[in-house]
Amino acid sequence: MANNNYASLLFEMKQYKDAQWIAAKTLDGFREVSGKEHILSLAAQSTLGEALMAEGNYDEAHPILKELTRLAEHALVENHDYLVIFRGLYGECLVGLGRNDEAKHILLRVFGELNENDVKYRKRFLIAIIKMYGDDENQKALWQQKWEQVHGKSNEK
Repeated sequence: MANNNYASLLFEMKQYKDAQWIAAKTLDGFREVSGKEHILSLAAQSTLGEALMAEGNYDEAHPILKELTRLAEHALVENHDYLVIFRGLYGECLVGLGRNDEAKHILLRVFGELNENDVKYRKRFLIAIIKMYGDDENQKALWQQKWEQVHGKSNEK
């Protein structure tokens, strides 16, 4: 677990290549010892997918996050906080790939299911939703209002 925490710390420090390397090694280790569906394996896979997306490597992140979502749906109870987050990350990846129609139902569902106290992911998925709507100014305005409701009025976009 310490290695995945370290990978997460590197991710937060924007050292994405190092985070990817540590997360991949940690994922291999957890899978070998505990199996693909163990929560620590799922968390390491999530960290790897997030680090790839942070560098814009959506093509590489896509199969990792798609598999993560499938594994988590089998291993975790419906509406488990991690399952909701993993689905949201997959939806965010789809937006990054320009696959907005696929992302739409995932992100809208996730936003409704996400724990209200999870500000980090609410913010992250709101950004993905706003990007998803692209040129639809009415929808963007609606979701920007939701942003203000969640985070208060802010210049941060």
